[in-house]
Amino acid sequence: MACGASLEPAQAEERRVVTVLFADLVGFTERSDEADPEDVRRTLIPFHTAAKAAIERFGGTLDKFIGDAAMGVFGAPVAHEDDPERAVRAALDLLSTVAAGSVRVAVNTGDAVVTAGRGPQVGEAVAGDVVNTASRVQAVAPSGGLVIGEETLRAVRDRFKVETLPAFVAKGKAVPVRVWRVLGEREEREGGPEPMRLVGRIEELALLRELFDRTVSERTGASVSVVAPPGVGKTRLLRELHRSLEGVTWLAGACAPYGEDVTFRALADLVRAASGIRRGADLPSAGGRLRALVERAEPSDTERAWLLARLEPLLGLGTDAGDGDPASIPAGETAAACARILAHAAAGAPAVIAIEDIHWAEPALLDAIGHLIEAFSGGPMLVI
Repeated sequence: MACGASLEPAQAEERRVVTVLFADLVGFTERSDEADPEDVRRTLIPFHTAAKAAIERFGGTLDKFIGDAAMGVFGAPVAHEDDPERAVRAALDLLSTVAAGSVRVAVNTGDAVVTAGRGPQVGEAVAGDVVNTASRVQAVAPSGGLVIGEETLRAVRDRFKVETLPAFVAKGKAVPVRVWRVLGEREEREGGPEPMRLVGRIEELALLRELFDRTVSERTGASVSVVAPPGVGKTRLLRELHRSLEGVTWLAGACAPYGEDVTFRALADLVRAASGIRRGADLPSAGGRLRALVERAEPSDTERAWLLARLEPLLGLGTDAGDGDPASIPAGETAAACARILAHAAAGAPAVIAIEDIHWAEPALLDAIGHLIEAFSGGPMLVI
């Protein structure tokens, strides 16, 4: 007990499904030929800094730098249910941060053996064909582009637009490797037809329908939380409820654990839905739709200005220097502005406000949702 040796095992191996992000500077070797070492270092440091920040911003772990390449791992040591999506978002964030066309990135998902340990160790911290394939795929990515493997595609195809690239023969691979280029985020989540009818959720569906019917008959508001482990069908239950209701204003939003504007993202989703703004719409179009809704909702110029001053920053549409951070506006004012605009959008019909992934919500959002329920005066409303 006095030698100072760690009581923890030096290495602990574990088999996991991980997503690997591999990024590389384009043309770095040629630019570094006979260049001064200090110039080389000045080129690498900004790239390394940007890569580390992007990987960690979305919950990944920086595994290593190899010269002009950076490798990040999502799924080890901490795993998330959406690690492939996080890796793709980190890659897109990195591409938007560095100079256009100066970096190419690959993301690949698969099995790996992960070794937990601190300090120098024999072998790789993350080992497996998934790492080798990510390195090979990165080499065929276009300058300034992101290419993903087949397993990653299966996990993110509903969230991102992709184009199929020609399969290529990679060193050491018996069959050609199939790859896809990510073009950007889809404007809306595309929900295809359900594969089968809903089974085993009759009581839960009936309870939600009863609560909704009560808000209509009593012309009041109510809220309910749907709590269950991941993957058992909470989102599917909401879809079934939506299908069973007619003549209803259905507004949906979702919380997120990463990225920008996460604090009030769910409220922003609700306002976009009420305004008819599709995700990915250009700023002039989004701003025009929001102003049109505000003009219909409020005849007073003073009140319109008050609403826009709180809703534009929420949607990232503020033009003034101080309008960029919706968190600087009191949660009660943000909620009050949302309540007024949602009440107008839901006028004449019962409303359902569905907020998914509430476990990611920050305290400010929970306060805002509470204010929203209290301030909403547009008629029957169920918040799920």
